[in-house]
Amino acid sequence: MPPPPPNHVPSIRSTTVLPQSSTSQPRLSSTAAVPSTSGASSTYVPTALLGNVRSVPLTVLLQTAVVKIADYNGYAVWGALLDPASQINLIMKQLSQKLKLRRLKTHHEIGGVGNATVVSSYLVDARIESHCSSFVTDFSFHVLPGITRELPAKALNTKEWNIPANLVLDDPTFHQPGPIDMILGIEVYYELVEEGLIRLGSNLPVLQKTVLGWVVSGKAGSTQSAQISFVHVCNISSLENQLARFWELESCQSSSTFSVEETLREAHFVATTSRDYTGRFVVQLPKRSAVLSTLGDSKEIERFQRKERRLNAN
Repeated sequence: MPPPPPNHVPSIRSTTVLPQSSTSQPRLSSTAAVPSTSGASSTYVPTALLGNVRSVPLTVLLQTAVVKIADYNGYAVWGALLDPASQINLIMKQLSQKLKLRRLKTHHEIGGVGNATVVSSYLVDARIESHCSSFVTDFSFHVLPGITRELPAKALNTKEWNIPANLVLDDPTFHQPGPIDMILGIEVYYELVEEGLIRLGSNLPVLQKTVLGWVVSGKAGSTQSAQISFVHVCNISSLENQLARFWELESCQSSSTFSVEETLREAHFVATTSRDYTGRFVVQLPKRSAVLSTLGDSKEIERFQRKERRLNAN
């Protein structure tokens, strides 16, 4: 079977469309029947979209890619964002459920710009493959119900960009808005990037070579101001902060409901219990001083009882 031509995508990217951009088209055209979740409802969590700038002088492209992931129907192609500003990898909850990935229970607080925080409760492993090279590897992902909006924010005209025809773009439709189903963070970013950078010109993006194919990012040459910008900065809260919050929750307990007598018993046990040289516990029986004071001298009572028995015998 002859190899696929450059920029050929073997199957449609089965997309998960977030509700913000209902008019945008899928990033890839259809070439095979793959089940799609397009139009399915999803919850948008704005903690990955942590920056919102009203006006910027140029449209800026982020490094979008398309990757293959195996599912029960074979392979489907999904949208990814290469993001060195993220400490972790993220994947849409809806996608992880569709792929039936095995979930590991976890608890990670993910935050970023503006101190916004979201909690990831699951971790999954997925096998990522390139659609235009032999690259394949396994990555771990934190699961979130939503990641970001479609990228780029608007369609761009690339006819005058003079992209070399011999380059194999990992995302051939990078200039069209498309859904992002996962984020590949800094822990894997430099495993993907290779030596090779091409500058297209002033106020134009650059082409970066990766093991997945060439990706496009940077200024897009538009003189129109964008109405929204994306800042993807994700980090995991420190273990110390999570432990501090845990102990704060643990300390919010109701006061003791012991009675006065039960409290005295506990104090007596703590004060008098010990272990001998054999390791056995030595426990002193509790005594009520007020009751003992009414019994008198036990020796005198015993002496009186002996005399009483002697007199009765005579």
